[in-house]
Amino acid sequence: MNEWNDIAVLTPPGDIDIATVPALRRRLDALIGRGVRRVVINCQAVSFIDSTGLAFLLTRARELMRREGLLSLVNASGEVVRFLEIARLVDILHVAGPARESIPAIPVGELPRWSKSVEVRQGIENLPYYRHRIAELLAP
Repeated sequence: MNEWNDIAVLTPPGDIDIATVPALRRRLDALIGRGVRRVVINCQAVSFIDSTGLAFLLTRARELMRREGLLSLVNASGEVVRFLEIARLVDILHVAGPARESIPAIPVGELPRWSKSVEVRQGIENLPYYRHRIAELLAP
């Protein structure tokens, strides 16, 4: 487990099911009790979540929301993501699929191979413009 201020990362060693939930519950409840408000569960080794695991995740997500916090699942396998999509819980549990490969660095002196660019201005008020502009750039 890694922890930064009020953020913690838990990495279950395997599936989140009836056999593993008690240990995960103890760890997560201890973190919440210490004031952690943002919990990221790294699902790299998770290939299955049963109903007990799902109930555990939902109750802890609700508890963290009540405390103005957030629980999210990252590096979820395609099967886990699909299961949570069918259950319509991807947004509630803030699910992210497997980590993507990093973009290779451009060698010094070589120009990028893209043909479009966008100027970035500071300020959150510019986000709607950028969302719209990026969507235009990515459109076929």
